[in-house]
Amino acid sequence: MNINLKTKDVELTDEIKVYFENKMSSLIEKYLITLDEKENLQLDCEVRREPHHQKGTVFYIEVNLEVPGKILRATKYATDIRTGIDTVESDLKRQIKKYREIRESKTRKGWLKLKSLFREILK
Repeated sequence: MNINLKTKDVELTDEIKVYFENKMSSLIEKYLITLDEKENLQLDCEVRREPHHQKGTVFYIEVNLEVPGKILRATKYATDIRTGIDTVESDLKRQIKKYREIRESKTRKGWLKLKSLFREILK
């Protein structure tokens, strides 16, 4: 799995980089464990400071995960990078679960169709 972390107007510490990589890698290991192309996954993250806010600093966090046949995307505005990473992770988790359910149901439907064809042939 390739993880690209891009920043703009933000200096990320090594601690935050490790935090992000641990969150995303554990998420992918847990929910995409059955995926054969796990090594070919591409995860892109962009963290930037939003200049359009008058009070405090607001960060924009965007994560794109390329899985076979689809791109999963999660974005969040947050005042703290860690809370933004946490909310992006929960949103991405929801999307991964949905992707996995759809993929498994298509596989299951294919096997059921094949099974019914074999039953018709054997009659």
